[in-house]
Amino acid sequence: EVLLAFLPLYHTFGRYFELLGMIFWRGTYVFSGNPSVETLFNLFPRINPTGLVSVPVRWQQVYEKCLEKIAQSPSRCKEEIIRSVVGSRLKWGISAAGYLAPRVFHFFENHGINLVSGFGLTEATGGLTMTPPGRYVDDTQGWPLPGVELKLSSEGELLARGHYIARYLEDKGPGDQIPYPGQDDYWLKTGDIFRVLPNGYFQIVDRKKDIYKNNKGQTIAPRKVEDKFKGVPGIKRVFLVGDGRPYNILLIVPDENNSEFIERLGPEKEQYYRRIVETVNQDLAPYERVINFVLLDRDFSPEKGELTAKGSYNRKNIVTNWSSLIESLYQKNYVEFTGQGFKLRIPYWIFRDLSLLENDFEFKDGVLINRSQDLSLEVKPLQKGGRYQIGDLVYQINDNLIDLGLFARQPYLWCGNQKLVEFLPIKEGWDASLDKFVERARLPVELRRSKHKPAGHRKNIGDLTLLKLHDWLVTIYFGVGEEVEKAREQLEKLFLESENPRHSVLLRLRLEALADHPDESIRCWAYRLLILDKPRPNYTPQLEIFIESGKNFLNEESIEEIASSTLGSGRFEALRRRLANYRKTLPWPAGARTVNQFKAIFKLLVDFALVHPAFIPSVAAELSSWALHKSDPELAAEAEKALKNLHLVYRLKAKIKLPDNFSERLF
Repeated sequence: EVLLAFLPLYHTFGRYFELLGMIFWRGTYVFSGNPSVETLFNLFPRINPTGLVSVPVRWQQVYEKCLEKIAQSPSRCKEEIIRSVVGSRLKWGISAAGYLAPRVFHFFENHGINLVSGFGLTEATGGLTMTPPGRYVDDTQGWPLPGVELKLSSEGELLARGHYIARYLEDKGPGDQIPYPGQDDYWLKTGDIFRVLPNGYFQIVDRKKDIYKNNKGQTIAPRKVEDKFKGVPGIKRVFLVGDGRPYNILLIVPDENNSEFIERLGPEKEQYYRRIVETVNQDLAPYERVINFVLLDRDFSPEKGELTAKGSYNRKNIVTNWSSLIESLYQKNYVEFTGQGFKLRIPYWIFRDLSLLENDFEFKDGVLINRSQDLSLEVKPLQKGGRYQIGDLVYQINDNLIDLGLFARQPYLWCGNQKLVEFLPIKEGWDASLDKFVERARLPVELRRSKHKPAGHRKNIGDLTLLKLHDWLVTIYFGVGEEVEKAREQLEKLFLESENPRHSVLLRLRLEALADHPDESIRCWAYRLLILDKPRPNYTPQLEIFIESGKNFLNEESIEEIASSTLGSGRFEALRRRLANYRKTLPWPAGARTVNQFKAIFKLLVDFALVHPAFIPSVAAELSSWALHKSDPELAAEAEKALKNLHLVYRLKAKIKLPDNFSERLF
C-alpha cells in the first residue's frame, strides 16, 4: 500500500487512521507539500498511490478533471484516461467531512476505485462509520468501524462509545480515570441526527447542533458569526449559509421596527450593510468569513417552519425555503472585469482572505482598486503582443484571461513583484499550472526606484527563504543606495548555495529580468552569474533578452571576472549553442547597439581563451562562425578582428613562431 496523505499532520484522522494504519499494513505514507489541488494532480503520477483519503471538494475536482480529459479525447479508452489522472494503482479512497454527490462515488467505483463514505469527529479519534469497499449506498455513511458501538437516542441523535472514543471535559476532567468501555453506561453525544436503514447502514438526517463543515472539511459554528450582528442598528437578524459550500454567504433581515433609521440611509443603504459585514469579517478566521450577502424582503416565519416556538432557527427549512435565492449567490465563484482586449478574474477566495466583499473591487482605466483598503494594482496591456504590466513587472500571457488567483498562488509569478504582494494574499502554490502564462517576467520601461520596505513574515507563507528572495529581488530591481549592494551579496550567496530546485529556478528566471535594468553594473552582475552558472534541470536560460534589451551587459570588470573563471567544457559548449541560436533567431543585420554588445562578447571569448589556452581552438571556431556570418557584414568584420587579435596576442604571449597563415587555417 502507498497512501498519499492529503490531510495536514495535525489532523486527528491523518495521525491515527492514516499514519498508524500504514504502519500496521507495512505500507508507505507519503506527505504532500501543500493541500492545493494542483499539488495533488502533480503527485498522482509521481507517487502512484494505492489509496487516497481526502475531503469532498478534492474528490469532486478529481472527478471533474477526469470528465474534462474524457471530453477532450472521446475516442480514447475511458479507463486509460482516468488512470492518466490518478495513476495506475489507485484502488481505494475515502471521502469524509462533508457531502459528496453519489454520482462521484459511482463514477470511481465503476472504474476500479472503491471510494467509500465515512463519518467521524475529533472526539472519536477520527472515524465512527464507513461504507464497505464496493458496497456504497447513496447518501449513507456506512456501518460502525471495528471497536465502535453506536445507538440512537430517543431524539435520533447518534451516540457512540468505544476504546478510542474520548469524553468531554464536563464528564471527565484532567487526571480523572476513564472507565473501561462497558464498565459504565457512558455514551458520547455526536450532535447529529441519524437513522438506521434496513440494511444496517447509518444515514445522517440533520444536525442537532448548528455546527457544519464547508466543502473543505473546515468546521464552522454559524451562531458564532451570527451573534456578532446582534444589536447592530438596522439589523433584526442574520442567517449564515455555507454547509458543504466553498464559502459563506449571509441572509440579512433588516429591522423594520427601525424604519426611520433605514430610510435615513437612503442610497447609502447597501454600503452601510457592506461596512458592517466587512467589520465582522476582520474578527473571523478566513474560512468563517462572509463573501456575499443579501437583504431579505421578509422576516423568517414560524408559519413557514423557519422558526421554532422558542424563536430559534430551523436551519434546514430556512435553506429549503430560500434555496432559489441562495443558489443564485453560488452560481459563480469569481468576479470578472473587462479590460482593453482582456478579462480580469478575481476568485472569491481572495475576497475571503482579505476580509472583503464582492463589490469592494473596481477596475477603471487599467487600474484595479481595492476601495476598502485603499490599494491599487496596475493591470494594462503593452504594445508588444501578449505582454501585460501587472503591478511592478511585465508578463507574457498567451491568453485574454488574467486570473489573479493564479498570480496570488504561484511564486513564479508573484515573487519580486512588490505591488502584487501588497495587493494579493500570496501563497506557496508551486504546483499551480501556469498554462498560458509565461513564468519569466521583465522589468517595465519606466522603473520607479525608491527605498524598499521588506515584506517581513506573512502568515500565508511558511518558506522564509522565499520571502527573503522576494525582498532581495525587489530591492535590486527598485531600490537605491547601499541596500542594493547588500541585497546583491545575499542573493549571490543564495545563487551559489541553494539546494532547493524551486528557489534555484525562480532565482535564475528573475535574474534574467535584470537585462532591462537601467544600472549597467547590475546588468553585468546578473549576466556574469548566469553565464557562469552550471546547467540545471528544469531551467533553460534565455540570455538573448540581454541582447534584445539594447543595453550593455559586459564591461571590462565583468569580462575579466568571467574570463578568469573556469567555465568548463559543459558551460562553454552551452554558451556556444546560445551564440549559434542568436545567429538563427535574431534579426540581421543588427543595429549599432547590438553590434557593440557582440563586440563585448567577442572580447570575452578572446580573453577567456587567453586565460584558458585549451579552449583556443573552440573559441577560434566560434569567432570564425561569426566572421562568416554574411547576414551582417559589419558584425562579421568585428569577429574577424577579434580572431586576428586572438592570433596576435597569443603569439606574443606564447613567444613562439606560429605559421603566418594561422588565422586563415581557422577558417
